[in-house]
Amino acid sequence: MLKVVLDFILNEDRLNLFFATSVWVVPFLAIVIGSIVGTVRRCMRHSLIWAGFWGSTGALVSGMWFLYNRIMNHYGLDSVKALMINMGIFIGVGLALGGAYMILRRIAPSIPTRR
Repeated sequence: MLKVVLDFILNEDRLNLFFATSVWVVPFLAIVIGSIVGTVRRCMRHSLIWAGFWGSTGALVSGMWFLYNRIMNHYGLDSVKALMINMGIFIGVGLALGGAYMILRRIAPSIPTRR
């Protein structure tokens, strides 16, 4: 039973479709939700800045997934070189996102709530 479920979920075609769809759907949903939140809280600028930041995660995760697969297909799963390349990429992206988050916290420190 577990094997059937895992085969269904981890089907390469389904994963590729999921990640390709997330490139377009996640940013769209983030902008829509950010617009709604901005309208309700009367702070559209802050809401759209954060929506853009969080909405870009769909494209980023998809890109990293495809890059990870390309590296693993080239070097092999048991390659230390592939592990080090992926580790460097993931650490670099994590540091870049952390820096971007800190910069955005200065630009749009908090979204004021409606009272």
